[in-house]
Amino acid sequence: MSDFKKEIVDSVNYYFDNVSNEQKEKFASLLIEHRYTNIFFLGIGKSYNQAVAFSDLLRSISFPSGVLDSSKLLHGDIGCVRGGDLVVVVSNSGNTQELQLQIESLKKKKVDIALLSSKNGKLKDLCDYHFIFPVEKELSAAFNKMPTLSSLNFNIFCNDILSVVIDKFGITDQTYLKNHINGDIGLPYKKVQDFLIKESECYFVLQTASLKDVILGMNSKHIGCCCVFDEDHNMVGFVTDRDIRVFFENNNELAEIFSCSVSEVMNKDFFRINDKNTIVKDVNKDYNYAPVFDRGKFIGIFDREFYNKS
Repeated sequence: MSDFKKEIVDSVNYYFDNVSNEQKEKFASLLIEHRYTNIFFLGIGKSYNQAVAFSDLLRSISFPSGVLDSSKLLHGDIGCVRGGDLVVVVSNSGNTQELQLQIESLKKKKVDIALLSSKNGKLKDLCDYHFIFPVEKELSAAFNKMPTLSSLNFNIFCNDILSVVIDKFGITDQTYLKNHINGDIGLPYKKVQDFLIKESECYFVLQTASLKDVILGMNSKHIGCCCVFDEDHNMVGFVTDRDIRVFFENNNELAEIFSCSVSEVMNKDFFRINDKNTIVKDVNKDYNYAPVFDRGKFIGIFDREFYNKS
């Protein structure tokens, strides 16, 4: 094992060997207690970046979390902090001198103040709570000074706390998904109705139509499928360009192919979606197109290609 890899592994092991489960429970409970007020993070330098990451995670599960800019806090931004809020101060050393005046000013607002640090620094005496994320040392290659392994262990601590919060508060994946609408995470949880070929853009024929008419009509509509209805306006079949290709492969007489009825080609037992609110990930992936109905009425065609391009 390389020295670098060993130091990483040793740092992670040190965290789990020394982290206090009691402190984790207490910090998680503190966050939950402020679920309906505000939770602010405050840090300077690289601790600010770590504070942003932790705050973002909490916000994604609907906690009212934000980050205070230390350069602006005492120039007006402190006005957004109200009594009863929670301010989480992030300082690796626990001794960041620039934070002292800011903490003292925040205390006058009658907020709860918690310090997150890797050591027992001087700032803990100014705060209501102190939570430690265990760190043994920094990377040797970084002169044992740059916040390398401490950053790693802080991130582990954040994920550790997040897991406890989710478990204690009974948060489900639906809470997260409602807040993560876009991207690879949110996309599969969008609804079928978001990816419809609208009814006005679909191509319809009666079951007496010829296959030639269907091919020409699909081409004119620039669509790869066709809905087949009977004279009572009931959808009785569905044809895709794949169905037509398969039909061509199995029949050699072109004249007969083009003159045959679409009813000979259409899929009578076609896959259909009966609820426009169906989640995309629950739709059978074998189908690129699927007719969609709302309370029994045809409203459009789900287009997987439209979804895949999103």
